Amino acid sequence: MSIQDEIRAADHKIGKDVSHFDSGLSAEVSRLKTDAKHLTRDGKAIINDGAHVTADYIRELTESLKKSGRRTLEKTEAHIQDKPGQSIAIAFAAGMVASLLFGRRGG
Repeated sequence: MSIQDEIRAADHKIGKDVSHFDSGLSAEVSRLKTDAKHLTRDGKAIINDGAHVTADYIRELTESLKKSGRRTLEKTEAHIQDKPGQSIAIAFAAGMVASLLFGRRGG
């Protein structure tokens, strides 16, 4: 066999090896594209579900805080009505403390 024949045979063999590699690579790229589409779809679904869960949680938390605030306000009003003198004294003391803490300081 001549050198030219050996080169042709090697070139033919390399061509077969490369074509097999190329078809395998194409199949792998195709699988990667499909996987990326699925991942994108699943990621969007997870984000949407998370957004809904977060929105529901914030709604529930807001309602809970509103109820807690109403109860505190009702208790405060009841205390003021039951003990107006004590309530005035507490408010006065709180005002004095706030005045001392936040008042102007002379130099």
